[in-house]
Amino acid sequence: MADKNVQDNRSLHCFVSLLMTAALAACGGGGGGSTVSTNTTGSTASGSTTGAGTTGGGTTGSGTTGGGIIPVSGGKMWSDPATWGGTKLPAGADVVIPAGVQIVIDENTQALGKLTIQGELSFKPGITAELSADIIKIEGGGALRAGSASSPFTGLATITLRSTDIAGSKIGMGTRGILVTTGGKLELYGKAPAVAWTKLNVHANAGATSLTLEKPVDWKASDQIVLAPTEWYGTPWVTQAVHDASTASQKLNISSVSGATVNTSSAVNAFRWGQLQYVTDAGMSLTRGTFTKPHPNVPDTLDERAEVGNLTRNIVIQAPDDAAWKNSGFGAHVMIMDRASSLQMDGVEMRRMGQEGILGRYPIHWHLLSYADGATTSSGDVVNHFVRNSTVADSKHRCLVIHGTNGVTLKNNICYNIKGHAIFLEDAVEQRNVIDGNLVMRVRSPIDSLSTTEHEKNGQTNFCGAATAYWLTNPNNTVRNNVAVDAQGNGFWLSYPTKPVKQGKNVPIRPQNIAHAPFENNSARSNGNNGLMLECAMKNDAGDLELLSYSPTVDGSAFNYSNGVVPVLKGITSAKNNGGYVNRVIQPSYEQWVSADNLGRAFSGAVQYGSTLKHSLVIGTSLNNRQPYPNYTDPQLAVASYHSQMDIKENVFVNFKNAGNQVNDGSGDIASGVFGTNDYYIRPLEKGFKRNANNKLIAADPGYRALPPHMQSGYTAATKNNWTLSGAIWDPEGYWDAPGRYWVLDSPFLKAADCKPIASKVPTNVANGLSCAGPYYGVQGFQLGSGSPLVLTDQYSLYETLAATRLDANDNVLGTWRIERGDISNMLGNMRHFTAMKGGIYTVRFPEYPNGAATKLSPRWINLGIENMIASGDSFVLGVQFDGAVTPSAVQLSPGGNGGFDAMHTRVMTAVANRALVVAGDGTKYWQDKANNMIWVKITPYVGNYWNGVIGNSDDDLYRVMALRIQ
Repeated sequence: MADKNVQDNRSLHCFVSLLMTAALAACGGGGGGSTVSTNTTGSTASGSTTGAGTTGGGTTGSGTTGGGIIPVSGGKMWSDPATWGGTKLPAGADVVIPAGVQIVIDENTQALGKLTIQGELSFKPGITAELSADIIKIEGGGALRAGSASSPFTGLATITLRSTDIAGSKIGMGTRGILVTTGGKLELYGKAPAVAWTKLNVHANAGATSLTLEKPVDWKASDQIVLAPTEWYGTPWVTQAVHDASTASQKLNISSVSGATVNTSSAVNAFRWGQLQYVTDAGMSLTRGTFTKPHPNVPDTLDERAEVGNLTRNIVIQAPDDAAWKNSGFGAHVMIMDRASSLQMDGVEMRRMGQEGILGRYPIHWHLLSYADGATTSSGDVVNHFVRNSTVADSKHRCLVIHGTNGVTLKNNICYNIKGHAIFLEDAVEQRNVIDGNLVMRVRSPIDSLSTTEHEKNGQTNFCGAATAYWLTNPNNTVRNNVAVDAQGNGFWLSYPTKPVKQGKNVPIRPQNIAHAPFENNSARSNGNNGLMLECAMKNDAGDLELLSYSPTVDGSAFNYSNGVVPVLKGITSAKNNGGYVNRVIQPSYEQWVSADNLGRAFSGAVQYGSTLKHSLVIGTSLNNRQPYPNYTDPQLAVASYHSQMDIKENVFVNFKNAGNQVNDGSGDIASGVFGTNDYYIRPLEKGFKRNANNKLIAADPGYRALPPHMQSGYTAATKNNWTLSGAIWDPEGYWDAPGRYWVLDSPFLKAADCKPIASKVPTNVANGLSCAGPYYGVQGFQLGSGSPLVLTDQYSLYETLAATRLDANDNVLGTWRIERGDISNMLGNMRHFTAMKGGIYTVRFPEYPNGAATKLSPRWINLGIENMIASGDSFVLGVQFDGAVTPSAVQLSPGGNGGFDAMHTRVMTAVANRALVVAGDGTKYWQDKANNMIWVKITPYVGNYWNGVIGNSDDDLYRVMALRIQ
């Protein structure tokens, strides 16, 4: 239908073609249409001349002759009238170059209508010429060529697409484009500069007109270059328009070049960082110094130098700078259909590309070459499809799009000033593509009404990020050596769904579970959201998102805890972004990363099961610090480990401060320093620092001891912030005090005689909890029951008010720990537990049980978990609220999972007459205080071989959780 629309819009011209007679007759007679053809004698039939052809029937303007049309022989020149039957082509003509015919462009063509290439059209070597048409269609094995792999084109070839039929572009393959289908070939080999993009090697100040680069370049006067920013996105915080005009990426023209020095005709609009930084044992330096690494693989260099890319190439594809472009964002596009077709593009410049708000109209678009619409299987990977050493500048709709296609290579390209996600994998079926060495700079979200998917909307207000430089939906693609800078959203967004979407939705693969191909040596800087995000997976055709863990398996099947494989992301740099990296991944390994100067958290999110951050360099504030740290963001934090699910080992942390108590929007205390502690809410006692070994801290505080909500200044139950954090954190490495002590919240409920205050290390004057000898124990995983028949709560979703009291031997209150009703909490309402110490006496009650009921009850059945009962002599006394109107049938203690119960290894307690007998006993006795609805027990370690097979540093090994059950 798209082709029909193009023809219907022709009011002046029918086909001028090198077709056989019947085809030309179908072009139409009557009405004085301007046609030109080559007849059997080589003479011209044109205008209103009546042809003598049998099919023309004497109709004026048929352009046919009785003898038919003789095809033009190969090698004809465009400028030769004989190529067209003895006459020049009229402007606006529709042209078909039939199969077997070769024409060489040796001058500027007329402004054609539709150009259909079934034979071959090529640019004469070394020529300066423009091919101009409304639309170009390459089909049936036809080819459009300039240069070759062995002999790149050396002249200046320009292809301008001029159609103004915006409505027609929404149908079929569209208009104002190069459409490659049914075996067509688009092969353009320009002479790209030897260095497509590089970096500054000296700072560039605002107002500078000379840039010193990392290496000499072969660039030329009048070439256009782009210069990346090196500050935070939108700093100082200004409107988007002001940011784009004054502090973002910048386009400049070269006035002269000498070796590594490039002079520009206009001035640099803002300071750009241009020097390498080195880590030393004393901190960051501009020169190398002594640096004692915890592991040889730790990086020692920070590179935040501004990228400089050359946009100019000697083959150009463009839209005119006309009203359709200026007012409607109607640019040119290249669309490749059919696996038999071919796109080979090397050293090509694309200007004014993409069609704003029109689905499928992108600068370069491989469309369903490996998967037909709705297919369940692939027809195979493409061969020799690539875009290399090329540039796309000013696109209203993406940059390079791989859709339903496997096997494409995108290498060493530059995308600049792009609306929407730039390098884009569309349906999540795209695999085995190679994305290597590309530079994407200045990416912006379209306005919502012109966005073709949900996940690129909303800019700064979207947690997941808005338009991103690299939108990757399937992990089985090699992604190396790429740079993302100045994107409104994330630099790299790895969004791996449970299943493909749109036209690939029937393909039976699970991107969420596919093993990761190499993802390494990629760099993100100065982006409006995170440098890298592996979270927020698309879940439907509209592009809505969900929080979904990436969990690769050996065979791509659903993850089941025994078939997982470790995804390795290596050598990544994230600097000066609004967040370094957010992830939701099962057992990743992050190796040799460099993170620096990111706002808020460098590493955050949710990981599980043996995740690792190792051999990495994490810098809070580097020497690139001319702009003050913004006051609109959270303080800097190196790693939020998500309940110690990530092993953090053999890394170097530099320049992280302890920011002290800060509360953000009522959600709890904000973490700062190296190790975040405000996500330790799963357990009452945290021992995961056993996994955080051999890290080196340089001018860095190990971390602020975040306060749980109920210890916050001004907390009341009305705030509905009803959840808690771990009361004690084991410090086996001695990050805060002597190794092996416990880092404890400063509360009477937790304070022992040997505790001492801790002050922050950087700076040295922030109160930071207590250091205590311990040991401490956790009480958690409560499950309650009442009624007849018995109704039990879920041990992982208990929302009852928890009120714990610490007593001395005379029942004097030493401290209290109360967490209000979780069913009305703003967040994390099921996180309720408390920490006990060796030799302590505690009670725990549920004063609002059951929530919402007019009559409050005491439980008649209870299960809870006790953790860290490991050493001989460990013990504490616990009184648990239990209905005094009933006598328990059993009070039992067993080893087991998190609050679970193992009946095979049960210690059955026997009743005694008073609490003193319980306190003096060995943990095998209990006393029921019926008058006070309380059962008293003494908790001591389980003795047996239950934990003999546990793995060192595993949760089972560290916590040794036991279950107390009263029923």
